Amino acid sequence: MKVSYSACSKSGDRTSGTIDASSLEDARQAIRAQGLFPTELASVAQATNTPTPNRVKNKPERVADFTRQLSLLLAAGTPLVAALSAVARQTKDAAWSAVIQSVTDDIHDGQPFSEALAQKPAIFDHVYVGMIQAGEAAGDLTGATTRLATITRQHVALNKALLSAVTYPALLVGVAMLTLVGMVMKVVPSFRNLFDSIGTPMPPSTQMMLALSDFLSGYWWAVLIAAAAAAAAATAYARTPDGRRAIDGLLINTPPFAHVIRSLILARVARVIGSAMESKVPLLEALDIARRATANTHYQEELASISHRVGEGQSISDVVKASPLITPSLAEAMGNGEQSGRLADVLLGVSDMMDEDNTTLVKSLTGILEPVILTVLGLVVGGIAMSLFLPLFDLTASAGGAP
Repeated sequence: MKVSYSACSKSGDRTSGTIDASSLEDARQAIRAQGLFPTELASVAQATNTPTPNRVKNKPERVADFTRQLSLLLAAGTPLVAALSAVARQTKDAAWSAVIQSVTDDIHDGQPFSEALAQKPAIFDHVYVGMIQAGEAAGDLTGATTRLATITRQHVALNKALLSAVTYPALLVGVAMLTLVGMVMKVVPSFRNLFDSIGTPMPPSTQMMLALSDFLSGYWWAVLIAAAAAAAAATAYARTPDGRRAIDGLLINTPPFAHVIRSLILARVARVIGSAMESKVPLLEALDIARRATANTHYQEELASISHRVGEGQSISDVVKASPLITPSLAEAMGNGEQSGRLADVLLGVSDMMDEDNTTLVKSLTGILEPVILTVLGLVVGGIAMSLFLPLFDLTASAGGAP
């Protein structure tokens, strides 16, 4: 079996690693044979049902927790391999523990930490790997993991806020649609016999409602097939470069969501650039890391253009002020930071402020959407009810006016 260990040398230096042995006692003797004094031994389970590390699905919460624990251990002076082994032992999720152990084994094989992470792109993205690589180059891995812990935790918190803000309106729309379909397919047909019995002429709105009810009742399967086909076609189009670009353009240009989405993107861009520069990453490389961290194609192209112009010698403040996708406030802050030589600090401060504003803005937008949805639902239900009762009103009026 494979045994992980922590040990001390004769000089008092701490070390850790893994060793193959038939038992813990054999592992202890083998470690002592190397002139080391083992202080901690633990078997590393190699269960056959443990998922392959490269196939483990990415969960931002797990990455954030892992980064926070790793940064705390490194800040306490724990060596990297020992810190990774400790985090792996504390992890209850066997699949995630296998991922951490795989990274540890790669480091044992002589790979840098950043390269070991880069072999798992589905879990550790370009931003994560780039920040770790910068920390290794600057000899400040502790600082890099601390800044990454802030980025990942902020990302998780923002995702939770967005999910919480979207869940109720989405649920409300779903219930509203089911209610309307139920009314059209079940309630409206019950009025047909009544209308046929009274023989009064039906207004156009009532005729349209009855026709829609007949169509849905008779061809509901065709509606479902058409909806599924449309959803599949839209999904396939969204996966193409042109489709993704078109959707990204709608997201950042369609009010009232455009302002929120732009602000969310810029807050992440500012935080990534600021954190990278604080880790001694050159500005051009920091811009490239931010570009990779941005999912919107229009902002990816804009950041690439900004990087190109800065590489030609233009000032970053002048370039961002001319950009249509960078807000004037962020551009002004970057200009002030460049002049004072504290661009990284300014960007991190601006990102904190923008994240707070974005949280408030998302909640406010949700508060606006809820009454709008309820109002629209009320108008639609009222329109259906009015179209059904109009013939009865007409019948009552004609009966009242009869001699």
